[in-house]
Amino acid sequence: MKKKTIALLLTMVLLLAALSPAALAWSDEEMTAAETLNSLGVFRGTGSGFALDQTMTRQEAAILLVRLLGRENAASSGQWATSFTDVSGWAAVYVAYADCAGLVNGYDRQHFGGTDAVTGGQFVCLLLRALGYRDGTDFVWSSPWALAGQLGLTDAGETYADGFTRGDAALLCARALDKTIRGTRLTLRSQLDEQKASGVLSSTQIADRCNQAVFRLTAYRDKDCQIPVGNGSGFFITADGIAVTNYHVVENGVTAQAVTLSGETYNVEGIITADQKNDLAIFRVSRTSVAGNTVSSFPVLTLGYSSTMRVGSTVYSIGCPLGYSNTVASGIIGSMSRDYDDVTYIQFSAPISSGSSGGPVINEQGRVIAVTTATFTSGQNMNLAMPIELVRAMDWTGDALPIDEYFEMHPKILVDDEDCVITADTERLDLTVGQARRVLISTDCDSEFYFHYNCSDEDVLKVEWGNWVGSRSAYLYITALKPGIASVEIDFMDGTGNPDASIKIFVTVSEAETNTGAPGDSPSGG
Repeated sequence: MKKKTIALLLTMVLLLAALSPAALAWSDEEMTAAETLNSLGVFRGTGSGFALDQTMTRQEAAILLVRLLGRENAASSGQWATSFTDVSGWAAVYVAYADCAGLVNGYDRQHFGGTDAVTGGQFVCLLLRALGYRDGTDFVWSSPWALAGQLGLTDAGETYADGFTRGDAALLCARALDKTIRGTRLTLRSQLDEQKASGVLSSTQIADRCNQAVFRLTAYRDKDCQIPVGNGSGFFITADGIAVTNYHVVENGVTAQAVTLSGETYNVEGIITADQKNDLAIFRVSRTSVAGNTVSSFPVLTLGYSSTMRVGSTVYSIGCPLGYSNTVASGIIGSMSRDYDDVTYIQFSAPISSGSSGGPVINEQGRVIAVTTATFTSGQNMNLAMPIELVRAMDWTGDALPIDEYFEMHPKILVDDEDCVITADTERLDLTVGQARRVLISTDCDSEFYFHYNCSDEDVLKVEWGNWVGSRSAYLYITALKPGIASVEIDFMDGTGNPDASIKIFVTVSEAETNTGAPGDSPSGG
């Protein structure tokens, strides 16, 4: 009996030793991290628990990253093209999505190494990209440890030289949850919560939910709103009438009016704040229409975060292209950081035209992630928008000043340059009645400037501005109305640039020939 008891006690001691924390291949901290991530739908088991002591493959790491970003639904519902040929079928759509979003790299364009073990350095690179940091700019992919340590993702000196496990991955992801995404006030955890709180909406749902909050905006040169000087779009961000548009839509106006989807016209009470460099303006719209009807509140759009988006994400634009109210179009993000003239834009492909400026770019959850700003008219739907984080950072709390008073107190940055010149891609046109041509007007002026045209005979020609091409060129559309000879002179307005610089385009208009079968070159609006 005594021997049996001793044997039993020894067995229990051995069993306890086998279950002691010192003998486990993972720590309590790693298990806690895995359970936290599991509750968020990010980290899942292998069929035999979390398997924290096992290595993680590169394709598993890509899936974990997509889930951490809250983009699993987007990945699984999209048709993402990739050239990788060595990824397991169940992981292919996730790896393809991560590839299109610029989150992962392969060994080359055909080989991702899906079943290869991910290294600690590779996984840390993935997390840094998820937090908005860029290879080659913020860190070197072959040695991300300095930045990871600075952010508190890894312990000092830790490089996982002895191997990288699923437990290590869970711990790093848990640490990353409460890190702020670069350039935002948003953490990965709050981004994940936002993605989970709002499901993906259809295009018709986007239109139904968002259209009412977008309006056509016209700036006028006079107080009586008789001489328009600019057309664009805008959208409400508070129910009492605070709205957003582009700086360039209102910069030359004395006053402005908003026409909502219902057809009602409302006066703009004034500008609250503006950002000339980033081409943004926040202003207040009167709640009493020109017809005398007062609304208790305006429909509004919810601001999201551009940092939740990735290259390839679906977006929608709503605006008033060519003055046609509330046109909805869809596209994708082409680049999250298109740098042009010292400004960083989001590039997207949802079609826009002149008049779309100032409208919202909306994600699949119906939230504004950017403000439509410009387009490359020589490209195919290469459009630019300002990240909505810039609007969030502006102060909306001040009083609204009438537009002319605001610009008197906050003058536009103007620097005269006596050497500036104006050029046109043609200085002579021969048109027939009904024909239209566009002429590219450019300058080498590095400072702020504004083009102005003067037509010698408006009975012979109709002249109107089109879209900007970059920041120093714009299209001028010239349409022949009746036979005759006229000229169009272009110079700088208000003494900006070089006030002595100008150029003339001479136009001869003849009767249209009949039965030629050759249609005119109508302006497309860019």
